[in-house]
Amino acid sequence: MEERKRYTRIVGLSDERRIPRLGKIHLGTKAETAGGKEYPTKSEHFVVPAEVAAVYGPTPKELDVMLPTEEIDTFFPVAYKSYRSGVLVCTGNGSEAQRLGEGGKVSEVKCPCVLLSEKPFPKCKQMGNLMVVVPRVSMGGIYQIDTSSVHSIIGIQSGVDFARGLFGKVAWVPLTLRLLPREVAPDGQKKTVYVLSLTAAGFDKMRQLRGQLMALRSMVCPDGGSEEPPAALIDAPACELGSAVEEEDQVGDGFVAPPAPDAPPQAAPSTSSLSPDVLEGQARSLGRELGKSERLMNAEISAARKKGALSSVVVRLRAEAEREARQAQGSIA
Repeated sequence: MEERKRYTRIVGLSDERRIPRLGKIHLGTKAETAGGKEYPTKSEHFVVPAEVAAVYGPTPKELDVMLPTEEIDTFFPVAYKSYRSGVLVCTGNGSEAQRLGEGGKVSEVKCPCVLLSEKPFPKCKQMGNLMVVVPRVSMGGIYQIDTSSVHSIIGIQSGVDFARGLFGKVAWVPLTLRLLPREVAPDGQKKTVYVLSLTAAGFDKMRQLRGQLMALRSMVCPDGGSEEPPAALIDAPACELGSAVEEEDQVGDGFVAPPAPDAPPQAAPSTSSLSPDVLEGQARSLGRELGKSERLMNAEISAARKKGALSSVVVRLRAEAEREARQAQGSIA
């Protein structure tokens, strides 16, 4: 009798890994306009979840961190990104980009484009996602910190290279992450912003944290295991074009992007081919942006979903949001 095959892995899928994310540490908070709209504001300290606050207090300006791997593209991916109603519609590297177009088609376009230099509010920003382990809180995963600040992005990259030159590696090396004031003048007007700084921990702190890491490892591996924990063969959390994703923190430092080459403005992506779940996510995001009542939005979305008319709700809310944006730009001018 022929033996039946038993399949336990899927080609491609079974090789995928994600860094376990415990939460997010923010560089600012959300405030509201008189009309009830939310907008990001910078903070002088890290805005941390409760478990981090229990160790460092509610307003820390310094955190003990470690990086989970040697690969900077994994623990600190950086790209230009453009969101529309909570959906990532374009992402690029300064030379080329992939953009979501009509009917959900993804095309390759030049980068940067006019979205980066639109005034007064660019529709595209440089975005870095820092993934760090906070060992005094938990070794079970990473905390993500988003920044669109050019100064912070350069500061993190520089700190990583300096630490690698000092120690020959960066994975599981005790480091200190700080939020420091810095004076900038992006539009010719001086102002203070708060930027990320990553440095090697002090000798005493380094000895303490390394001792804790080795003690933890010896509990799991009584025979001692290898001297160093292996750098995890994992990828950064994926952010796919067209997916309804958690939009990254938009608190930056007022950096003015260089003039982009002329290019025709891109139309908003079509809603005709999007799934009901994505459409609902867009509608709720637009509703919050417009300050709509949560109760009324729930009722409207529920009714539209039954009729298969979520697309028309998104189109109407998007037009309303664009109209308000034009009015706001006119009042600023």
